[in-house]
Amino acid sequence: MRMIHGGVHNHGALPGDRGRFALLDGCLVVFLAGLAIALRGIHLSEQSVWYDEYITIRFADAPSLIACLREQLQWDWHMVPVYHIFEYYAYQWSSGSVMAVRGLSVLFAAGSAIVIYLLGRRLYGAWAGAVAGALFAMSPFHIFHGQEIRPYSLVTLLAMLSVYCFVRATAGDGKRWWVLHTAANLALLWTHLLAAIILAPLGLYLLLFSMRRWRRVFFWGLAHVFFLMFIAIWIHSLQGGMDSPKAPPPPFKALWGDWFHRDPVYLHWVFGSLPLDKTPEEIGSLVHRILMVQPRYENVLAWSFAAACAILLIGSFAQCRMAGTFLSNGRPPPSFHPALLLLLLFSMPSAILFALTWATRLELFQARFSAYSSPALYLMAGGFVANLGAWLFPARPGSFIAHSIRAMAAAGIVALMGVQTVLGVGLPIRQGYLAAARTLRAEKHETEKLVAHGLYTQWLLAYNLGEPPIPAIETHGFDGLCQATDALLQSEEPFWVALTAVPPHCPSPPDMSGLAERYAAYLTERGARFDMRRFLGMQNVHLFHVTAFRVPS
Repeated sequence: MRMIHGGVHNHGALPGDRGRFALLDGCLVVFLAGLAIALRGIHLSEQSVWYDEYITIRFADAPSLIACLREQLQWDWHMVPVYHIFEYYAYQWSSGSVMAVRGLSVLFAAGSAIVIYLLGRRLYGAWAGAVAGALFAMSPFHIFHGQEIRPYSLVTLLAMLSVYCFVRATAGDGKRWWVLHTAANLALLWTHLLAAIILAPLGLYLLLFSMRRWRRVFFWGLAHVFFLMFIAIWIHSLQGGMDSPKAPPPPFKALWGDWFHRDPVYLHWVFGSLPLDKTPEEIGSLVHRILMVQPRYENVLAWSFAAACAILLIGSFAQCRMAGTFLSNGRPPPSFHPALLLLLLFSMPSAILFALTWATRLELFQARFSAYSSPALYLMAGGFVANLGAWLFPARPGSFIAHSIRAMAAAGIVALMGVQTVLGVGLPIRQGYLAAARTLRAEKHETEKLVAHGLYTQWLLAYNLGEPPIPAIETHGFDGLCQATDALLQSEEPFWVALTAVPPHCPSPPDMSGLAERYAAYLTERGARFDMRRFLGMQNVHLFHVTAFRVPS
């Protein structure tokens, strides 16, 4: 029987002999990677390049990698170069394919699902790895980033590789694991500046449990201080992009939300911008029905995660107390280490970003900046499932009934995540600009003029239109839009207007709130006949096709 951390039996392993277990491992790895790829592949070709992606990919056609990185610094100073190197060559080698660049994030996510399974198997057995890997693959938060032209999917993969190598190294599996762990951290630091926060829980864990091997702690700290010095030099050399607006301090309840309500966070962006008169045809009948009960299932999922974490910690503590080993020689025994390590990895990054936001008033408390921490929550849920049979049936932890209990617990928490998954793949989160661009390509006559209102619409519609470009009249402010409209109405020629808006019940951003409704009222007042189409997402894109006129007085 496999041992974990120097002597704790793995009761969470699935039944079977050594050969069958190895085969089952392979099947689970293939299944989890396939699930991650399949869920991220849904609607992948329909994803619009939206603002965050636009400032990432707009320089990928630069004549050289150095030129690409230099331009990036002016727009996205906290994005250090590792991801942009992958992005640049994927874009160049695929002859400018946006899908190829998105495919990078899909592959990184599949790799993360595999590493999460291996990490869970190492800590608590195959049940833990399978549950954690499935939760990661199904999480709408990670599906969003697994389709995105941004570095967060790569950040998660490198962080999971770092933690896996760290677990192997601290278990005494050889110096090569320390080397691999350090290399993963080096790549991680040069993928996103705020990923350096992962060093805090790892360093604290070493201080708590490895002080007797002080050289290990010293050289680990020395290596990472050396890495951070170069990061500091990089930041000091930046010339632009760092003047961020001050953010109000987040409420303390936001920390609970970042810990346990992270998976549907991008769904909430869409919920706020969905029109009140949305129809099942626009979002799908199944999605429409689930949308009505989503808050209830989200709360049950959050409390299930919280309960699983608490029970795992209490159960591990109780096992050690019953064995008479807890805090022997002033330290928890090895069997308690996995739960504490995962707790630190899960809770500390969000807490540090929360504190930094309060201290600096910069918008650092963002879920994506600690995207790598939520797999630790999934691993704790997996650890709860893996240990459940042993806690309930200590004399027969590997029995059929013990595995049946684990299977029911796993099915329950995976089903709760599945409700969020259906919304994550069914709702149009960032599909509006590309859908609007395709409509213009298909229906706009070459003699008809196009008005693009606002910077978001102008930049993103132009990029999603691709080549050849469609000339557009650019307007800013509602008065500017009305003036351009009056001039076109006087010409008595059909024309199109594209604008980005959110419904009137959504107050932010204020310049987009109710914009489509105000413009429709303006056209009606002018006696114009028009057709309006909306393309839903985090911000809704509206196309107005004006076809009949009354010359304004």
